[in-house]
Amino acid sequence: MPDATFCTAGDFVTCTDEQTAIYCDEAGASHVTVECPVACDADRQGCYCEPETSSCADDQSVHCGTDGRVEEIEFCPLGCDGRHESCMDVKPSNGVAVYLDMTDDAPVVSLTSGAVIDTDDGMIEDGDGATIDVPDFELPAPVDGVPLRVFAVKSISMSDTLIRGVPAAVIVSDGDIAIHGHVRVQAGEVMEGPCIGQVPTCMGFVCGGVGGGGFGTRGGAGGGLSPVHAPEKGDKAGVAPAMQRWSRFEAAVAAAPVATEEEPFSW
Repeated sequence: MPDATFCTAGDFVTCTDEQTAIYCDEAGASHVTVECPVACDADRQGCYCEPETSSCADDQSVHCGTDGRVEEIEFCPLGCDGRHESCMDVKPSNGVAVYLDMTDDAPVVSLTSGAVIDTDDGMIEDGDGATIDVPDFELPAPVDGVPLRVFAVKSISMSDTLIRGVPAAVIVSDGDIAIHGHVRVQAGEVMEGPCIGQVPTCMGFVCGGVGGGGFGTRGGAGGGLSPVHAPEKGDKAGVAPAMQRWSRFEAAVAAAPVATEEEPFSW
């Protein structure tokens, strides 16, 4: 095989047989073997194919140009789609696919311990206080949902990090999202004291936690807290109806009143 140390990205190298060609990869660092959709022709400098078509095999998508020659060879990390025309792609929920498509050119982010991601204004502050410039987009709240703040990155590594703000945080990444510590999600200021956020009739007995958010299914009931009757079980707490319809992350960052079995809360 020809030396692959130095090559121009996308250039044709040689035909190994009538159906197989060797090209330089997209990074210009190695050679890739391509099964030609029609045939390989050294005189025509590569595979030729039906103009303006695409095919996918062996985790590689081949795009044919208007002149019947290979225009682009795309590696498919998730394999080929079921129709063998293109690469499999991720289709995220909550309408953020357009932002995921931007991540190929987004910045690589590495956050040190003490970093803060603020979804109210889209600011990201590293652990040393430096501001990290990351593309962000705010989406309005859908029916029965919450607003979103979308951050687009090439990849991100986080140590102990605080995410705060009313909009739910969404991180879309072309590469890895690595977490090396604790990520704390906080919708508002943290308060301390007896029955903070509870209904006035708590009376020092069972202070119920709000129900957990569901993701396509009903959320779990809230936990119970009884400073007087320690054996009181969590199932004594009610479930806030609106919270059952929220996603896991939306529920985590949303502040909601508490429902009890005697006095269920309605939005």
